[in-house]
Amino acid sequence: MITRPLLVLILALSSLSIFLTPNIGSAGQVTLAWDMNNEPNVAGYKIYYGKASRNYDWFIDVGNVTQVTITDLPNGSTYYFAATAYDNSNPPIESTYSDEVNKDMCTYSISQTNASFSASGGTGSVSVTTQPGCTWTASSGASWLTITSGKNGTGNGVICYSVSANTNTDARTASSTFAGKVFTVAQSGATTYTITASASQGGIITPSGSVTVAKGANQSFTATPNAGYQVSYVAIDGVPQEATSSYTFSNVTKDHTIAAVFSVKTYTINASAGPGGSISPSGNKSVNHGANQSYVISPNNGFTIADVIVDGVSQGATGSYIFSNVTSNHTISAVFKVNSFTITASAGPGGTISPSESISVPNGGSQTFTISPDASHAISDVLVDGSSVGAVSSYTFRNVTGDHTIYALFVPGYTLSITTSGTGSGHVVANPLATVYAPGTKITLKAIAGEGSNFGGFSGDCESNRSKCTLIMNQHAEINAAFEQKNFKLIATAIGNGSISVEGLASIKNKKIKNKTKIKRSKQAITVSYGSQLVYHINPEPEHYIKKIIVNGKPIEAVDTLTFANIKRNHRVRVRFESQAKFIQNPFKKAIAKQAVLQDIQDRDISEAQQFDSYDTGEDTSIPPPSYTDQYASLQQ
Repeated sequence: MITRPLLVLILALSSLSIFLTPNIGSAGQVTLAWDMNNEPNVAGYKIYYGKASRNYDWFIDVGNVTQVTITDLPNGSTYYFAATAYDNSNPPIESTYSDEVNKDMCTYSISQTNASFSASGGTGSVSVTTQPGCTWTASSGASWLTITSGKNGTGNGVICYSVSANTNTDARTASSTFAGKVFTVAQSGATTYTITASASQGGIITPSGSVTVAKGANQSFTATPNAGYQVSYVAIDGVPQEATSSYTFSNVTKDHTIAAVFSVKTYTINASAGPGGSISPSGNKSVNHGANQSYVISPNNGFTIADVIVDGVSQGATGSYIFSNVTSNHTISAVFKVNSFTITASAGPGGTISPSESISVPNGGSQTFTISPDASHAISDVLVDGSSVGAVSSYTFRNVTGDHTIYALFVPGYTLSITTSGTGSGHVVANPLATVYAPGTKITLKAIAGEGSNFGGFSGDCESNRSKCTLIMNQHAEINAAFEQKNFKLIATAIGNGSISVEGLASIKNKKIKNKTKIKRSKQAITVSYGSQLVYHINPEPEHYIKKIIVNGKPIEAVDTLTFANIKRNHRVRVRFESQAKFIQNPFKKAIAKQAVLQDIQDRDISEAQQFDSYDTGEDTSIPPPSYTDQYASLQQ
């Protein structure tokens, strides 16, 4: 039995050597060595290698030697190697694989190995050159050197880094590892400048005095006022800035000064007064921190103080108010009311008055009262300050300058019930209008028909065919008003060889004319309700055409569909059909339009309308369309 040879790298064992040519971008070579087998019948060795462990793509029969050099290995990959031994039998017997060794064929270089920066810092980049498939990493050697991109990569790449500003006066150096190579960054120490900070009375600034700042660095200052003070302004290099509590010098490149100036804090008190009086002082008043401020509230003649409100909280009807030890903004408002009078309202049995009892009314004001009888009563009289004002359902006191009384009297009464009937719509107006009527009340009823309806007459306790009816209320009364819907008649006549059909109804059609000298006629009358729509379809027979359409005595353009929309009157339609031969003899005839829509716009026999001037004339546009005004509006689709 042939044992497998032991294959090792020279770097690990003294009996094995492996060499790699340093030629980047081309091919390298590896020298392998192994121990000779002890079997006397060993005839030679084979070297197997490939790019994956235990998965070999190639082999070399090197004979009975213990060292071989494999050349032309492309850089950029890791290669795996193993050896076998074979004996001198025929065919030879081959051992199993030896232990495996591998070699990375990647080489790396960087575009530069060092860089220098000033104290202000900056950014830079280093290019990495290696074979495709070769991986690499980059790591920083100091906290002030940051790798911003390219921390790892495969093949050629770029490593970008940034260097922070050096705020110390001492220089510094950092060594980093880029793709296995040492990259050194040297940075000089910082130049320093002095910022002098001061504060006026009323506060402090921190830090204060002389502050040393490195060139290019930032320095912040905070202004803190004492109690009752505020920052008035901050002066930078002698120039006043806005009143801010903090300020930062950025990228310092010279000496500076900063001075914080404080002032006593002030607050605003807003004083206002409603109609009927005044407050003094009024408007916005500036008050120093900790000071006091007094206000006087004065009503006008005829008014009194209703309330004084401070910061939204009522203080009562006071004539003065003092803000003590002011430490915030405030508001004060005075509310006044006019001198008022009392109106006493009451009602007898059978109804109510609203509002009731004692009502307070301001001087010069108005007050309305509503008198409402019960279901079986009517208003008999209303007494104002003891004098009758009649059986009114409401009464208004105007420009009140004294006390008053109002008293409502009621008597038993009668009810009036009004109903409507019929196919139409309408309503009845009663004058006077009340829920309950006193005995002997004269009522005039007027019937008003709705659109598209006619009044048919009154029935019940008031009978009349007229639209007005008079009734004396000496008992409960019931009245009915009848309304009937208006109907209209549309008459269509077909003359010649063709038909007029109505959607949903039978067509008006002539039989073929045997006697050429006699024109057949057919007529159809249809009754429709107010506001409805009727569609005619006009169909000439073969070899015939629509010669003329007359609507209500006026010609319109020839169409194959005629729609009457929103019908509010009677209509007549006459359609004449003619032989196509005559149409050919007349070259000035136009093609038939698609459709026309005729719409009544007023409810009367002859009404104004829009002009029918929109239709399709086909290809012949040399003859202008007809222009006329009738009782309908027309639209062409």
